[in-house]
Amino acid sequence: MTRDGAVQALLLLAALVLVAPSSPAAEERRGPMNIILILSDDVGAETVGAYGGESYQTPELDRLAAQGMRFEHGHAQPLCTPSRVKLMTGQYNFRNYRHFGYLHPDSRTFAHLLRGAGYSTTVVGKWQLFDNVFEDIRGAMPADAGFDDFLLWQLKNRNKGSRYWGPRLNHNGEVKQYEQTVFGPDVFNDYVLDYIERHRSGPFLLYYPMVLAHDPWVTTPDMRDASASDQDKFAAMIAYMDKLVGKVRRKVEALGIADRTVIFFIGDNGTGREIVSRHRGRDVRGAKGRTLRAGTRVPFIAWGPGVVEPGGVSGSLVNLNDILPTLAELAGVALTAEYQADGVS
Repeated sequence: MTRDGAVQALLLLAALVLVAPSSPAAEERRGPMNIILILSDDVGAETVGAYGGESYQTPELDRLAAQGMRFEHGHAQPLCTPSRVKLMTGQYNFRNYRHFGYLHPDSRTFAHLLRGAGYSTTVVGKWQLFDNVFEDIRGAMPADAGFDDFLLWQLKNRNKGSRYWGPRLNHNGEVKQYEQTVFGPDVFNDYVLDYIERHRSGPFLLYYPMVLAHDPWVTTPDMRDASASDQDKFAAMIAYMDKLVGKVRRKVEALGIADRTVIFFIGDNGTGREIVSRHRGRDVRGAKGRTLRAGTRVPFIAWGPGVVEPGGVSGSLVNLNDILPTLAELAGVALTAEYQADGVS
């Protein structure tokens, strides 16, 4: 076998381990998979225990990786909007990135793709794809991007408000200002859990772009010491993010739909530059916004008892535009020319 042939065979094997059903009968019994796509905000791979992180407590993410597949070389763009546009469209940025905080209203996304296949679609968390403070632009609203339902922070900049304590959120067009005692990530996560329960019969696409652990560095319901350092607040934010991800997995298991649900946990770019994390015996400064390894290497985990072999570790190079074709395969949907996806399942 030639070297190229061997590489192709290994890539095919990796793809089969991730997405192939155990048998044709199992595939027929399951049908299209429910998909929960969690995107963390400013969380580099060095912060997660499963990737060799030593500074923070991430037992739920470590468990997700141990029971699923961890991609050692998962990469994003070093900044949030380019990553989010790439993730949602499956295309390299030279095709469709135009402005910061902007997704073109005509863009075809994974939500369009799956909604066309009969999926319920929702997005819960951070949007930041309609406008920005630098230009007079009007980008995509959630409905433009293929979502039936949404609960979002920063849908429009003029209603931005807080994402953390006392958040200002938009639920299907209605803006609500919460009390200062309310923690925004809890509101999002409660909505996610309720959505999963209401749509348990599936199939559904739940896109969950979390607001954690982006600055400003804040306390959490589990760590209320306002005098703590930014580094300690970041540690608490990572721990709380991890806790919320665990609640999502447990809800899926409690509802008995784990064998037909896949959860992805991915980062949108590297950690903020103010943060220094211990990783495999050395200090790593976050490199968000820079084209360095610490600016683009992110956690990239897939979990799904009915689909993903437990304990898998892939050395393949993967990035955000591989997600759309992967979701298409999980949903049993053929990609048409209108999507022009640059990645592979």
